[in-house]
Amino acid sequence: MSVDLLTELLDLPQVAVTAYEMPHAEILVLDVETRMPAATCPRCTHPSTALHSVGEPRTVRDLDIWGRRCYLRFRPRQFACAQCARTFVERLVWLAPRQHQTRRFARQVYTLVRRTTVADAAAYHQVTDERAESIFLREATQQVEARGYPQVRVLHVDEIAPHKGHGNYRLVLSSPEVGVLDVLEDRRKETLEAWFDARGANWCAAVEEFHADMWQPYHLAARAKLPNVRTPTADHFHVVKNLNEALAEVRKAVQRAADADTRTQLKGCRWLLVKNPADLTDEERERLAAALHAAAELQTNYDLKEDFRAIYTLTDPGVAAQRLTEWVEQAQTVGHQALQKFVTTVENWRDEILSFFVGRGSNGFAEGVNTKIKLILRRAFGCPNFTHLRLRILVAFGP
Repeated sequence: MSVDLLTELLDLPQVAVTAYEMPHAEILVLDVETRMPAATCPRCTHPSTALHSVGEPRTVRDLDIWGRRCYLRFRPRQFACAQCARTFVERLVWLAPRQHQTRRFARQVYTLVRRTTVADAAAYHQVTDERAESIFLREATQQVEARGYPQVRVLHVDEIAPHKGHGNYRLVLSSPEVGVLDVLEDRRKETLEAWFDARGANWCAAVEEFHADMWQPYHLAARAKLPNVRTPTADHFHVVKNLNEALAEVRKAVQRAADADTRTQLKGCRWLLVKNPADLTDEERERLAAALHAAAELQTNYDLKEDFRAIYTLTDPGVAAQRLTEWVEQAQTVGHQALQKFVTTVENWRDEILSFFVGRGSNGFAEGVNTKIKLILRRAFGCPNFTHLRLRILVAFGP
């Protein structure tokens, strides 16, 4: 086999193959040397052509050739710098310092880990799990640091729970403008405020909209650190979800107090009560009507639920505020006791709820982000290491 052909196949800048060997059928070892006449001193950036010495041979992993694992064997060159009177080892553009694989091989491993698991990527490239994970962490860290934290106008925050039932919530900050900005280790107010402080006053001042669910620490942090957010927005999907949960409690209470015939009519109507009426089939619509006809109190509270949902169709903030006031008064008068907790929630979060009608923004983007994160977690079998989890999420939404 011609070394010139191997040099062409290798396709590394200023690198030539001088010899090769195949210890066995699956491995190809190429002896290479660099043809660069000079090297740049890493201390003073002065170029030097004064070769001082040649070190012991090093072997590093490169991309496969013809289905064989390919290794490059070379002797590092040491140069003498006339500018700072010191010697230095030549830096190679295709090999990061102190690494055992070329940059392009590391990039290939990193790309595969992004799509699969560390174990699968390691098996495919025939490296250890530890080596594959080390490559991923290094490459991902470099990519995240290079991207930084671009300024955004709209900011979403939402939590994820990598292990349900354990309460170890992670906070995800995202924006439709850039994707996921960061992942924080917990959802405490102090943690979020510290993250805002680290971004700086100019970054915080660029944010004009802030969307979150009704977790008070998020909103307190936003009010304290984001000067140009008029009022943080309580995501209306979460508000309606709380209302649906309250209606479910009403149904349970009514069903417990009802006679046998009424309980029979109410059986199986749980999801019909919270489903959007426009999405009901004809059969479902008939079953819901029969259940509501059998329990007048449930009918009253169901109508309250639909009246509340209708408020979100309004476009005038002033009209929405008036309708919300009227709804609270009506719910306090005729609503079931199980609904009163939600009424209190509406009163406590009134400003944040009405903020929706100013910009009509929602946390829908964050919910989409969370759906993709769930796929990442499933693929990574939970990813208990927070550093690894954070990097996996950030690069998944990166370029």
